[in-house]
Amino acid sequence: MNKIVRGTLEVLSSWWMLAIEGAALAIISWPWANHWVSYFWIIVIIGVLLGELLNKLFSPKKQTVSNNIQDEAKPHPVRFWLMNAMWIVFAFTLTLHFAKKLFL
Repeated sequence: MNKIVRGTLEVLSSWWMLAIEGAALAIISWPWANHWVSYFWIIVIIGVLLGELLNKLFSPKKQTVSNNIQDEAKPHPVRFWLMNAMWIVFAFTLTLHFAKKLFL
């Protein structure tokens, strides 16, 4: 059972899954605003990949930002979970920002 959970977690948190989800965002919004909404998502994806590359090249341990975060999760669990909670709040706020005209 542990192998199934671990394998599922690996797949759901893989770069392939992030790439598929990022591509889906760009494809779903492709015709909007003369393609500029898709360009926004493509720029976000490129920014994330650039951040990973810069961390790999210049961080003290020469690791990606995701590896650096994973290394800090156990020694600093409160900050790790606060960072993730803030990320969820940010994502929710961004969603509300995008959906504002639906409610006004």
